[in-house]
Amino acid sequence: MKKILGLLLLAGLISPAFPTQAESADILACDDLAIIADDLAYISDSMAEGVPIEEGDELDAALVDVVDALYEVAEIEENEVLYDATLDLDDAWVNMDREAFVDALDIVVDEFDLIYVYECGE
Repeated sequence: MKKILGLLLLAGLISPAFPTQAESADILACDDLAIIADDLAYISDSMAEGVPIEEGDELDAALVDVVDALYEVAEIEENEVLYDATLDLDDAWVNMDREAFVDALDIVVDEFDLIYVYECGE
């Protein structure tokens, strides 16, 4: 997602400032948001089942991708709650603080769901 946004910036197709809602609808494709939603569901389910996160495993890889994507979505949507919760999620992951991670994940999922419904109407 970062590469696509970077290429669009270089091509002058989007401005580096926060886009308007109309622009964000063009940038946030529902297919991309659906992938993030699936990753969030996978991570949430894993946390609920008590699956440990090990460096380099499938869950760890999903976290890298979803955290990067969530930062991008938060910036595009100008959503400070999502951005701050993603930052908390990232910090908790680095510190291996499962309780803080789950708390941040709950906020991320709630905020992301609102964005998904708004952008995709589902």
